[in-house]
Amino acid sequence: MNDGEISISAYDTAWVALVEDILEYIPFYARKRTTVHPAKYCKLDDANTIHMPIGFEVVLPSLIEIARSLDVGFPIEDSPALRDIYAKRNLKLARIPKEMMHVVPTTLLYSLEGMEDLDWEKLLKLQCIDGSFLFSPASTAFALMQTKDEKYLKYLQKVVERFNGGGKFFLREKQINIVLSLVTAHCLYWTEYGVCWARNSKVADIDDTAMGFRILRLRGRDVSPDVFRHFKEGEEFFCFHGQSTSAVMGMFNLYRASQVMFPGEKILQQAKQHSSTFLRKKQASNELLDKWIITKDLPGEVGYALEVPWYASLPRIETRFYVEEYGGDNDVWIGKTLYRMSNVNNNQYLELAKLDFNNCQALHQLEWQEIQKWYNECNLELFGVEKGTLLQSYFLATANIFTAERSTERLAWTQTAVLMKAVSSYFETITVAEQKSFVNEFANHITGYDNISRFRQKRLISITKKTTMKHDIKEGKEFGDDHFHEEQQQQLIMALVSTLHHLSLDVLASHGTRIQDHLRSIWEIFLKQVDEQNRQHEEAFVLVRTITLCAGQPHNSWKRTQFCLIHTSLVSSHLPTLLLMNYYKYIKKPR
Repeated sequence: MNDGEISISAYDTAWVALVEDILEYIPFYARKRTTVHPAKYCKLDDANTIHMPIGFEVVLPSLIEIARSLDVGFPIEDSPALRDIYAKRNLKLARIPKEMMHVVPTTLLYSLEGMEDLDWEKLLKLQCIDGSFLFSPASTAFALMQTKDEKYLKYLQKVVERFNGGGKFFLREKQINIVLSLVTAHCLYWTEYGVCWARNSKVADIDDTAMGFRILRLRGRDVSPDVFRHFKEGEEFFCFHGQSTSAVMGMFNLYRASQVMFPGEKILQQAKQHSSTFLRKKQASNELLDKWIITKDLPGEVGYALEVPWYASLPRIETRFYVEEYGGDNDVWIGKTLYRMSNVNNNQYLELAKLDFNNCQALHQLEWQEIQKWYNECNLELFGVEKGTLLQSYFLATANIFTAERSTERLAWTQTAVLMKAVSSYFETITVAEQKSFVNEFANHITGYDNISRFRQKRLISITKKTTMKHDIKEGKEFGDDHFHEEQQQQLIMALVSTLHHLSLDVLASHGTRIQDHLRSIWEIFLKQVDEQNRQHEEAFVLVRTITLCAGQPHNSWKRTQFCLIHTSLVSSHLPTLLLMNYYKYIKKPR
């Protein structure tokens, strides 16, 4: 994607066309004079100021003065909308005085065509590496007309030649490419002051910085939250220095970044408090509109994030909601003009997402049939595991590990969780001495299952015992009666051993890795926990270790999954609520 791809900006093209040295490169259609009907100005009074183009309050007054100097009549001398725009301009210039904008990079560099009485000798020091002012052709064209600086000219010629005569401003898509690049080479762009919408920019913003911080931290990179101190004044956080209003997307990304905090990171706690309060107020007043994008369902995106914390959000469920919220080709971005980004907002992406989701769901439904068959063969209902528990376990597995090639890991997750539930329920009905006997029997059985033919024979024998046990239960015998206690123990041990053996064979076939000894070791640790509370503490460990082993990872790779372990244990406590809220949404196919 390189620097990205956006639609041509008529506004920037018009400014570039005013440069005599570049005029010959601009197509004739872009140089024709346009007459605007006076009625068009009246729309200012009805416009939503949230969607005001970037720098509009700075540029429009100057454009009006230029028009009047050319004897172009301006129909409305004193409309309420114009008064509001002039007030916003005065507020912005008060927040960023000219003395400051000549010394440190500010967002006003993006709108120099709207400024008067500038000291270009000082401003030259704030020029970007590529010769532009904050990657704005319009601002750079105005600077060239004032100074005739060669670097400005080279930048504009490069833009015009690249886009066949049209002027484009690099804004959001460059930011997205930078964020993606941060994952593999964050030292190239990430700074202690944050990042901006384009590389090598001296003006950082909280929106891009928060997005980059979140992605880097979720991928294990060491990034300090102190970067957000540069966007904090008093008790509030801001996107840009000198801003007059806060953008919803900026606070939304700050909120998402704050959710990956570690204990003791006070700045992220403050960021979470501020951003969540801001977003909830906007939500309550039905003002979840952003000044940088007109998107299909921003209220839906923000609402989901506020309702479902990151640690309890299931990736596949979040994807299912986003399929409904993603606008595709219809999403429009707001710069100095409205523009589109085909590499970011594309209907083909939406169709591919639906196909992928539906294909995954079809596979998951087949796996669910196999899981139910396994559940019935192992007779796990007799050990306190209800069908709903089985469904919850598989749902949680598929919502996190959903791709087709990771079927073994999904099944391992589900079967492990269910078997731990069965063992815990069974252990509640027997004595400590009987629990120790169970552990010894388990060790003897799993050691003897290296012979596959012997395994199959015992597997068949264990299945035939169901009829007798079911009959005993129908006759009213208690779960732990001595009459069939030994059969109960053997049945559960056989279910456990045979399942671990099957998983071992699957991993051996798919990854060439022998994991049976490792599975036996982690289960022996779990089974030896006499106290129920200790067993509960071991459950997440057993689950994560089993998943990593079934993924073909080295047996000591569990250290790299500690973050996943925390996430898994937290999600489990929120699962019933999430199931009630999201299950129907998940099973409903997107159209």
